[in-house]
Amino acid sequence: MIHVISDLHLGSVLCQEKALMAYLTNFEIGPGQTLILNGDVFDNPHTHRLSKLAWKILAKITEIAAKKEVIWIRGNHDYPLEKLSLLLGIGKVQEEVILKFPRAISTSISAEPKLTIWVHHGDIHDTFILKYPILTYVADFVYHLAQRANHRFARLLKKSSKSYMRNNQLVLERAMDIAYKRNMGVVICGHTHHPHNQRQHFGLKGQNVVEYLNCGSWTEQPCSFVEIDDTGHCELKYFKEVQYGYVTSKTP
Repeated sequence: MIHVISDLHLGSVLCQEKALMAYLTNFEIGPGQTLILNGDVFDNPHTHRLSKLAWKILAKITEIAAKKEVIWIRGNHDYPLEKLSLLLGIGKVQEEVILKFPRAISTSISAEPKLTIWVHHGDIHDTFILKYPILTYVADFVYHLAQRANHRFARLLKKSSKSYMRNNQLVLERAMDIAYKRNMGVVICGHTHHPHNQRQHFGLKGQNVVEYLNCGSWTEQPCSFVEIDDTGHCELKYFKEVQYGYVTSKTP
C-alpha cells in the first residue's frame, strides 16, 4: 500500500502539525509500505522558523524512512531545502514517480497490460507562476502576511480568489491531457491545495479514461491524502480530528 501526501508546508502558521504528526505515527505502524511526499514539504527556506513540533515531524519522517520507503518529489517551495532529503534518509529529491500495476479495466486507456500512475507535484501545469514569477512572489508574500494576521482571513482570501479557482481547473485539465498523451491511466498531483477526484473520457469514442486525483494539503482541516492499494486502485481519503482523536475517512 502506498500513501501520497502533498503540501505539508512546514514552517507555515497554517500547517496542521498535530494532525500531521498523528498521521505519520499511524502510517509508521500501519500496513503502508511507501510514503510519497508529493512536493512542498516546506513552506519557505527559513528553517530557523520551524517549530519544535515541526522538527519532531522531520524526525518522524526519518524514523519511517529507516523502516519503509519514503520518496520526496520536488515542489515549487522545496528547491532551497532539497539537500535536507539526504539528512532525512530519503535520498535525492525526484521530479516525478511512475508506478505500474496490472491493468485495471475501470481505468483502461489502451490494450497495455499495465496501469501507469503518474505522481508529480503539479506546478508545471500552473502557467501563472511560470509567466509571472515576480507577481507570484508578491502575492505569496501578501498571503504569508495574511497567514500571520488571521488564519481564517488567509483561507478565505485564497478560496475566494478567481485566479486560484482557475488554477485548480487548469492544473486538472493540463495534467489529464498530458497523462492521456503519455498513455497513463491515473495522474496524482498536489500544488493547488484542493482535494479532488475526477475521471474523464478521451478518444474519438470516449473509450479511454484518465483519472485525476489531487492530494489536497496539510494546511487546513480536514487534511487529505491519496491511498493506492496493491492493485493500483486509488482513493482520496481525509484525516480529520474528532472528539476522541483523529480518524481516516472517505468524506471530508
